[in-house]
Amino acid sequence: MTPPVPDPRTPAPHTAGADRRRDTIDVAGARTDNLREVSPSIPKGRLVAFTGASSSGSGSGKTSLAVDTLHSEARLRYLEGLSPFVRQYTTQRNRLRG
Repeated sequence: MTPPVPDPRTPAPHTAGADRRRDTIDVAGARTDNLREVSPSIPKGRLVAFTGASSSGSGSGKTSLAVDTLHSEARLRYLEGLSPFVRQYTTQRNRLRG
């Protein structure tokens, strides 16, 4: 007899009862480049793909959301989490480079 396959929508036992906001990355009103007030909720600990139609010329916003919004914010939060001692060795160029 094989064990039952867990439902992917059910939180893992270690997160059961935890604050649901910690299970997702919530973007509120992203307006980078061609994004117009986009507010997705992206699950943590899962493989996520940004897919959809690609319109010629202006683009559909997938790269803007992934790189310009999520990656930039993650990099900023990472640098803010470093101690001042370590941060002094991070040049301005390294802080801005993606």
